[in-house]
Amino acid sequence: MPLSMDSIPHYTLTEVIVVGILAEVLLYGLVSLYNGRKQLLPATSHPRPCIPVTEKHVSKSTYCLRDGLDLPFSGKRVSNRLVKAPMTERVCAFDRENEIDHGKPNSALFRLYEEWSHGQYGIIITGNILVDKHHLEAVGNPIIDRALPSQPSTCSTNAVHPYTSAYAEIASYARKHSPSTLVIAQLNHPGSHSSDKLTPVPVSPSGVLAAPAMGETYNRPRALTEAEIWDIIDRFAYAAYTLRLAGFDGVQLHAAHGYLLTQFLSPLTNLRTDAWGGARHCPASFSISVKLNSQDFLVGGFTIEDSLALCVLLEQHNVDFVEISGGTYDSMVTAFTYARESTRKREAHFIDFSEMLRQQLTKTKVVLTGGFKTADGMARAIEDGACDFVGLARTTAAEPRFGASLLASRTTGARPTLIPDHIGLQIGAAFVQIKDVGEGREPTDFAKPEEATKFLRALGVVA
Repeated sequence: MPLSMDSIPHYTLTEVIVVGILAEVLLYGLVSLYNGRKQLLPATSHPRPCIPVTEKHVSKSTYCLRDGLDLPFSGKRVSNRLVKAPMTERVCAFDRENEIDHGKPNSALFRLYEEWSHGQYGIIITGNILVDKHHLEAVGNPIIDRALPSQPSTCSTNAVHPYTSAYAEIASYARKHSPSTLVIAQLNHPGSHSSDKLTPVPVSPSGVLAAPAMGETYNRPRALTEAEIWDIIDRFAYAAYTLRLAGFDGVQLHAAHGYLLTQFLSPLTNLRTDAWGGARHCPASFSISVKLNSQDFLVGGFTIEDSLALCVLLEQHNVDFVEISGGTYDSMVTAFTYARESTRKREAHFIDFSEMLRQQLTKTKVVLTGGFKTADGMARAIEDGACDFVGLARTTAAEPRFGASLLASRTTGARPTLIPDHIGLQIGAAFVQIKDVGEGREPTDFAKPEEATKFLRALGVVA
């Protein structure tokens, strides 16, 4: 049974549903029991060899990027400071009439993670894995839905998700050329941010319509009932348990970019007056991280102060690391262009917030994602104490092995691109490159004028 609402203390708006989900994933899904399971699974352990680089070939700017670091609560060792940040891949099968293969990880996804394993990243975080087959972020999302038929587990008498072995392959491929890499799975529910082409009636905390964004439009959602909220919590717990069985090192809860957890966090989308405007707490176990906005960049929305307060609370709940991003999809352009000139020179979009956050946290680590281009910029962020880890997303779509090249001083920065500095266009270009790698091709080189023009012409940006 889930925790009783009467037994859970209430907090302020800044301590909302993310901690509720976190508490339930930990207690209900992993530490306590899930459907009669009585023990926490034994922690996975992987050898952690050093990056094979001789000192004479290492530039000073990469020294700190090669330093290992222990996560504070799970105790897991991260071999270096580079993180392959999560990006939606959208390469899985999409067939709602075929429950055996709908959202199942496939060879394209395996190929992607094998290629990323060459990058020698300290942590690889997957793209979002959806916890409800009826509520997807996009066509091609991987799914873990407990409603899909189960098959007997080889290690217990309990039923496990039929995709467990497929997810185990993702973890295996992600470590294939880098056994030291920690593999973290990102879990998500889109809430109101599910395309109107996919979801006739999406759900959200309060039925607030999502604004069109990134070329997508959305149907008006209905407000979740309390029973449905508990069901979603249960889905996150089930997915976390499945991924634990599959050999992942931990999970990340996606509480950024306007998806369901973000919707509970923002006063603009959470108008509820019941207990789900509050939160809950518990001790933690297993490696748990949260992807969080520094702010929404919307008037009256989730603020910097809200985010700082929530991160402090997450630390109290033994969250190993928070990954910092910013904005919802309808405010994303603002989020990535608001920075002062001094911030732009430091490359990372949210580095000012990250510095403030690190001053508030004593144990939980900070992953700063977005904007890094050069080894010097990454090293400076680490050395100046702005973050503990550097998150790389679109760069790893263009150059899956970028991390290894950087750590070995074979490159000093990301490959240039002729795609305009617009977040929507750059995300679209990354989708093209992810599809290329998944289908066994080299990622499209958008430094070539003909490739950039072809892409922009297909979108109607140029004639």
